[in-house]
Amino acid sequence: MTRRAFRAGCLGSCVLLFAVVACSPRAGTPPARVSAYDAPYPRAEADAIYADLARKLRAGDRSVDFTVLRLAYADSSYYRPSIQCGDRKAMFQDLHEKRYGDALQAAEAMLERCPLDLDAHMVAGVSSAELGTPDQAGDHRWIVDGLVRSILASGDGKSLKTAMGVIDVQEEYVAVNALGLQTSSQRLLNQGGRFFDEIQTIDPRTGTKGVLYFNFDRLMHWANQQLGK
Repeated sequence: MTRRAFRAGCLGSCVLLFAVVACSPRAGTPPARVSAYDAPYPRAEADAIYADLARKLRAGDRSVDFTVLRLAYADSSYYRPSIQCGDRKAMFQDLHEKRYGDALQAAEAMLERCPLDLDAHMVAGVSSAELGTPDQAGDHRWIVDGLVRSILASGDGKSLKTAMGVIDVQEEYVAVNALGLQTSSQRLLNQGGRFFDEIQTIDPRTGTKGVLYFNFDRLMHWANQQLGK
């Protein structure tokens, strides 16, 4: 099984545990694109905002604004793209083979490096539930739900103008899966210095083909900073 296929299967099983946004009537009709995606926070401001919201997140403060949390994190010195977060394949393998203690340990280690990693929160939630710690599972359910709703609320993805705003490629696949779709192909678009992924989708229930657009200027901004641009 490929990583993408396993991720899709994992998210499918997580729908029952987390009630991911695809189960909500709002999932198919998210509101218009959020203007906050248009410009990054200054680094010092992003660090302060993220540190405050991360503290509230750890404390279980249900007032956390997940969109502000995501964007501040992406612009902060704390940010790491998902490719740098740890051994994702091994974590999923532990979950797939029902080694829930090992899967939870791997997910928690990944969250130490990348606190908003959706895969790690989903694996931690499933593992916690299987290990008989429903409160811990509920915390991860709340975080996954908040992050996914934030992504879907950023746009409907039907055009470049209403592209969903993401801070990592991982969020694109999670959004596609949360909408009950599968990815058939992907290509990068550069539109006047703004960067988008165009993802061709298919609805496995009907065979209907479609397209979704994701803006990932935040990730490109981070990459340029790493290169000193």
